[in-house]
Amino acid sequence: MKTATLALLLLSAATLWGQVDTIIPIHPPEVTAQGKTADMASPKVFTLAGDDLVPQIANGELGGGQIFFTEWRMQNITDQEAEVDISYFDSDGDPLSLPSLDNDGQVRNYIGILTLVAGRGIQYGGTWPIGAPVQVGYARVISDPPGAVVVTALYNNLVPGVPLFQAAIPMTTRNHNRFFVPYGNLGGQRSSVAVVSLTAQTITVNARNPQGQIECTFSRAMTAGSHYPFIVQSELPCAVENEGVIEIAGPEPTLGGVGFTAQPADGNPGTGAFTTLQVAGPTP
Repeated sequence: MKTATLALLLLSAATLWGQVDTIIPIHPPEVTAQGKTADMASPKVFTLAGDDLVPQIANGELGGGQIFFTEWRMQNITDQEAEVDISYFDSDGDPLSLPSLDNDGQVRNYIGILTLVAGRGIQYGGTWPIGAPVQVGYARVISDPPGAVVVTALYNNLVPGVPLFQAAIPMTTRNHNRFFVPYGNLGGQRSSVAVVSLTAQTITVNARNPQGQIECTFSRAMTAGSHYPFIVQSELPCAVENEGVIEIAGPEPTLGGVGFTAQPADGNPGTGAFTTLQVAGPTP
C-alpha cells in the first residue's frame, strides 16, 4: 500500500532518546472499517486567516512490530492569554483521528481548542497504537491572537518496551506560493517531502542542481486541503544519486511543507535514522 510505504520512509526517526514520561502503553481506540475512529475531528473547514500547518503526522503499527506515534509540544510565546485550535486531516483533506494523551492522561482523538496563559507550555503525549493501521496526514493550527502559540509535533518510533528514535516536525506557515527544501540522495541517503495545499491548485515540483538549474520536473493537481508526501527520487528521476534543491510552486499562497532526509540502515528504507528540514520561501 502506497501510504504505508511512504509512512515507512517518513517515520524513521532522527536521534536516540530515552522513554518519555508522558507515554504509557495503552491500546488505541476502536477503529472503524475505514481505519478511523468514530470520535472524529472538527468538520472539513479551511479558513485562510491565521492557519499554520504541521505538514506531516502519523500513527500506527507497521510490520515487524514497529510502532509510530505523534506527540505534541505547544508554547504560548506572548505576554497574554492565547487559544490554539489543532485539527487533524488525512491526505484527502478529510478529518482524521489520531489518539494522544492530555495532561490528565486521558486519550483524546483530536486536540481541539486549548487555552494557554502567558508563557505557558503544554505537552501532549502519544499512545502506543498496537495493531492499529498506519494513518498519515497533517495538522492545521489556528492561534488567537494569530501566531501566539508555536506548535511542534514529535515523531516517535519504537518496538514495545524499546524506544528507538524521536524527531521534531516543525510548524510552518501556509502563506507560501513557492518554497524550497534541500535534498540529498548520495551515499545511500534518501530524501522526501510532504506538501499541503489549503486551496485547489496545480503545483509544479522542480529538482534543481547545486548550480540552480532545473534538471527535471513534474506537476500535481492538489484539491483543497490535500496533503501529498512523496519520495524525491521516485517522482524525479534526475534526483537518483544526486543532490540539490527541491522547489515547489503554485499560483495560490496557501502552501506549506516539510522535508526529510534519511539514512536507511543496510539499504532498507524502513530502518535507520532521519531528520526533518524546514522549508523556506518568499511570502507573496
